[in-house]
Amino acid sequence: MNLNVKLTNISNFEHSEFNFRSGCINILEMPNAAGKSAILKAIATAYSFPLKSRIAEESATRLGIWRKVPPQPLAKIGSSRGIIEIKANGDVRTCIIETQEDIIVNQDGDEKFLFTSFVSIESELFRRISGGEDSLKWLLPAVSKVEDYERVLNVVFSIFDKIEKSLQITKDKKSHLELLKSEIERTKEELTIVEQELEDINQEIEKAKDKMDPELKKKYEKTSAKIENLRTKINEKEKEVKNSSNDLRRLAKEIERHKKELEDIDTKISEIDVELKQLGTDKEVKREIENIEKELDDLGKKRAIIQYRLKMFKSALSLNEGTCPLCGSGEFNKNYIQNRIEETQRELNKTDSEARAFTAKKENLARKLERIKDLNKKLPELLDKKQYIEREIDKLHREIEPIELKTRSLDNEIKALKSELAEKEELLNKLREKIMEKSEVKELYRKIELLLERKGELSARLSQKYEEIEEISKINILEREIPLDRAEELCKLYIAALNEVLNWLKNRINEQKKGFAERFNKSIDNVITRLKFKNLKVWIDSEDLRILIKRGESHQLIASLSLSEKSVIAVLLQIAIKEAFLPKVPIFLIDEVITDFDKERAYEVIKYLLEVAKEKDWIIILAKVGEKSSIMQISSIDEITKIF
Repeated sequence: MNLNVKLTNISNFEHSEFNFRSGCINILEMPNAAGKSAILKAIATAYSFPLKSRIAEESATRLGIWRKVPPQPLAKIGSSRGIIEIKANGDVRTCIIETQEDIIVNQDGDEKFLFTSFVSIESELFRRISGGEDSLKWLLPAVSKVEDYERVLNVVFSIFDKIEKSLQITKDKKSHLELLKSEIERTKEELTIVEQELEDINQEIEKAKDKMDPELKKKYEKTSAKIENLRTKINEKEKEVKNSSNDLRRLAKEIERHKKELEDIDTKISEIDVELKQLGTDKEVKREIENIEKELDDLGKKRAIIQYRLKMFKSALSLNEGTCPLCGSGEFNKNYIQNRIEETQRELNKTDSEARAFTAKKENLARKLERIKDLNKKLPELLDKKQYIEREIDKLHREIEPIELKTRSLDNEIKALKSELAEKEELLNKLREKIMEKSEVKELYRKIELLLERKGELSARLSQKYEEIEEISKINILEREIPLDRAEELCKLYIAALNEVLNWLKNRINEQKKGFAERFNKSIDNVITRLKFKNLKVWIDSEDLRILIKRGESHQLIASLSLSEKSVIAVLLQIAIKEAFLPKVPIFLIDEVITDFDKERAYEVIKYLLEVAKEKDWIIILAKVGEKSSIMQISSIDEITKIF
């Protein structure tokens, strides 16, 4: 298998092409600052983009492959666009690096490539190991589904906490409810006793009234009845006011809920507006597509002319004698024709490269156009929904107005009734004073006053307790009002279901960790065994994913190793990670690093990589500093010494 890499306006390269072979070690040798690292980074870009995770973006930024904020680092300074084209066994990858925008790819790569298949002093693993970090926890989300599971786990935990709090509140409310019921029963018993005492005293007063002036008695009874009637009316009006207040609170909650919906919609509309400004209008994008189609059409015509010229030169070459109208002298010149064929073929390749770049950009613009259409479709839907909610809020405000008007009217009526009640009570007191001229009746009325005062206190207490019961009769669980008598059972059902989900997620996370550790440990053990490092054992703990190192009988920490030892361990770990987690992409890139080892260690590692390249038909590229630019293929163990 061959890997053909074409770079246009990438780093130092204006138009350059490189070829690498599988089944061997490709030694990419160049002077310092000549661009060898840029070639490896270009390959890594083609096989890793687009990036999806935060850690991949951070790693790509550190490697100098990509920036969230332009200009993009791989594009040649002064150019508006860089192009990476890679061909391998019929697979064609094209990356367009828009200097002031982003990286566009014709097919998705795998961001795991950055963590598994690229070794340099700037790569994530090498950087962490060099810093003494002894855990591979950071790698787990990049090569497994742990991050997805943990994201869901956090959401479920959040819901679980809310339900547990709701359950505790429910239990507290139920305890309080039982206490309130008990207090109500005691208050009712006391009220019954007071009412009985009042009845007994009233009977005694009635007996005394029989002896009083009939006219005074009649007036007293009429005033008492009027007072009772006024109190009944006041109670009825106050109940109406209470019901109106409840309605107003309910409507206010509805309005608040709708306002929150409006805020969410406004946020979405704002996000769509920002995205549409970034994307541009559909007319602008269509115009860009039309321009690209024109460019592609022109390139197609140009290609047809170039192909015709190439055909003519090849036909002329087949003559191999006599005169040649294509040769400058008119006489047949084989070298001249061969040179023109090569020039024309290069021109054709360049035209094809430009066409692929324009095609990739057109596809990206087509996706952008679809996104614009989708957003333009969503926007009126959101605006319609916003108008509907605003109408609902207006409707609720209109419902509130008559209720508020009615409440004010009731308040005025209650005020008037209470004023009339005060007058009647004053009159009754005067009548009572006349009746109480007799000492025995006076004492009875004094007792009634005390009992009525006590009855009022008990009635007020009962009303307060009933109001408290009404207030705690429902509980909000996950934005739903649930009756208190059903809330505890519902919370327990939720908790049982959530516990099952949590256990399932935890098991999946543990399985991912265990699987990660097993795959890695099997791979690193294989690497060390094949390298014949008999006294060295490296593995990771399946629980905390710490890297453990054992030499002979002694254990060592990463932090205790020398810088060169850390480098060796980092390379061994990287090889193991590659073989364990991305073996299907047969490319492994090493930017110097190994050539900095002592010769014995470097020889063993390169020997092992050569065996892997042959066994698995991998393309392994090792970049190193040299006086001249060249690509050398190491196909046998005997040739390894040429590297040093």
